[in-house]
Parts: sequence; structure tokens; C-alpha cells
Amino acid sequence: MKIKLQATYVRALSLVHNAASGSEAEVGLGFTTQFMFSKEQSNTFIVSFSIEVPLDDETVMELSYEAKFESDQEMSEEFQKSPFVGVNAPAIAYPYMRAYISTFCALSGFEPVILPTVNFQALYNDVSTQP
Repeated sequence: MKIKLQATYVRALSLVHNAASGSEAEVGLGFTTQFMFSKEQSNTFIVSFSIEVPLDDETVMELSYEAKFESDQEMSEEFQKSPFVGVNAPAIAYPYMRAYISTFCALSGFEPVILPTVNFQALYNDVSTQP
């Protein structure tokens, strides 16, 4: 099976001002990842990230970012539960979101934000071991 990243795009972006001033939140913490499969397009799936990034003491970026993957074959239910979907696909897509956030901030007059690297294998293992 050959799989490729077909596209990445911003689903939603907002800048929230006057958000909890003096917040001690760390950059990049608290993002969520979802995986979406379509019955109509059984050879594609989407990795969706939702993240809140503090840009300064008063502004938070809320971003929904998606990456669409395509295969040359139909994706079985077994594949949908595989580590490729939970580990490899987000690890491929995350750097695109990370670069987007950094570039957006720099071009918008904020200090560039460099999100930390993420160990998607460890996150996958944590989720897999939960009851």
C-alpha cells in the first residue's frame, strides 16, 4: 500500500484577545488530534489537530489544522486502527502545522512561536494502554 500526504490546510483560525492575562500556559500544550475516515472516499483519511497557542500576555491563537492522506488502495478497518494512522500520519503532518504557526506569527507582528517536537509514539502508547 502506498500512502501520500495529499494536502494540508487550515480549517479554522481565530485570535482571541484579552484571554487570561498573565497565563503561565506553555506553548504547544493541550492540542488534540482526531482521525477521520470517509465511507465515500475509502482510500483517504484526515488527521485533524486543534491547538491553542499563547502569542503574548493577551492573545491566544486557536487553530484547527488538517492533513489529508491518500492511498492507492481502500483502507481496511485493520489499517484504520494501525500505528500508521496514530503515529506516522500525525508525525508527518505536525511539522507542517508547526511551520504554519511560526510563519503566521512572524508575519502578523507576534514573536515567532516554535512548537516543541512531539513523540507521537509515546502518545499512541498512552492512549493504547488506557481502558
